[in-house]
Amino acid sequence: MKKVPVFRHLSQQAKILWLELDEFLLLGGFVLIGYVTQVLITMTVAGIIMIVIYMQVKKKFPRGFMAHAFVWVGFIGLKRYPNTFQTLYYE
Repeated sequence: MKKVPVFRHLSQQAKILWLELDEFLLLGGFVLIGYVTQVLITMTVAGIIMIVIYMQVKKKFPRGFMAHAFVWVGFIGLKRYPNTFQTLYYE
């Protein structure tokens, strides 16, 4: 049987510069809003501050917690699953 090499960091998020993908998208969103509203410097600084806060929150919880929190709060839903606030179920 032929041996196939497997990457070590297969489950890690992609990185752009020194930021992970979700952090880079957060900064990119702030920069885009700053560009559109013509307050680029202010929104870039606000984006950097939000990244620092987001990184601190992300370190406190296990991997995947943010996605589960968004589902539980109701920001995103799961297909073919009941609402998270539903208490009565019928089979």
